[in-house]
Amino acid sequence: MSKQHRLVLVNYLNTLPLLAGLRAHLDQEVDLVLAHPADCAKTFFSGEANIGLIPVGALIHEANWHQVSQYGIGCDGPVATVCLFGHSPIEAWDRVYLDYQSRTSVLLARLLLNDYWKIHPLVQAAQPGFETEIKGTTGGLIIGDRAIEARETYPYCYDLGSAWKSFTGHPFVFAIWASREPVETVFEAALDQAFEEGLEQIPRIATSEQSRYPNFDLSYYYRRNIRYRLDPPLLHGMDHFFELARKLD
Repeated sequence: MSKQHRLVLVNYLNTLPLLAGLRAHLDQEVDLVLAHPADCAKTFFSGEANIGLIPVGALIHEANWHQVSQYGIGCDGPVATVCLFGHSPIEAWDRVYLDYQSRTSVLLARLLLNDYWKIHPLVQAAQPGFETEIKGTTGGLIIGDRAIEARETYPYCYDLGSAWKSFTGHPFVFAIWASREPVETVFEAALDQAFEEGLEQIPRIATSEQSRYPNFDLSYYYRRNIRYRLDPPLLHGMDHFFELARKLD
C-alpha cells in the first residue's frame, strides 16, 4: 500500500494501544497527526486528515462521513477519565465549567445534568486552567489523562460513563474511526489488524505508563473501563446518544 492516508487521533492513555498498533504495522502506509479530541474533528472536517478517531459529538449533525474499522473508544459503565468534579455534592452546584477538549463529553455532561441528575446550574465553556475555578458550589468536567490526577484533588467525582449506564442502560461510545470517503476494504482490514495487535500490547503499555499514575491501576483501566471493540450494544448506545443529543442541541 502507498502512503495515501492521513490519520488524526488523540494522544491519551486510552488511545495508546491503538497508536501502538498503527506505529508497529502501518507506519510506512499512513501519516499520523495527534490532537485534542475537539481538534481531531476540526482537522478531519477541514480536510487536513481523511481518517480520524472522531468524538461522536462532532458527527451528530454531519452527513458526509463513513465508519471505518470495528474499533473505537467506548465504555460499559464507569470510564474513569470523563468525570464531573467538585468540592461539594453535585446537587449543590450552581455553576459547571465544561472541558474545552471534547464536544462529546460536554454534550453528555449537559444531557446528564438536565435529565439524570435533574439540576440546572449555569454551564460555562471552559478555557485552559479552568480547574482552579472548581471550588465551593462550582463543579467542572475534566476529561482524559488530567481526570486521573483530578481524582486525587476533588472529594466529589461523578463518572459520566457510569451515570449514562444508570440513566439509559446502554454502553457509551466516545469516539469512532471515521473517513470522509469510503476507504478500500484491504486498508480497513489492515487497520483492524493493527488495532487488534495493538490491544495485545496493553500489558506492556500499562506497565510502562504505571509509574506516572501511582494511585491509579492502569491495567484495570485498560481491561475494565475502556471498550475498544464496538459491538452492536455499543453502537446501539451511540445511536441512542445521537437521538438525545440532537434534541438537546
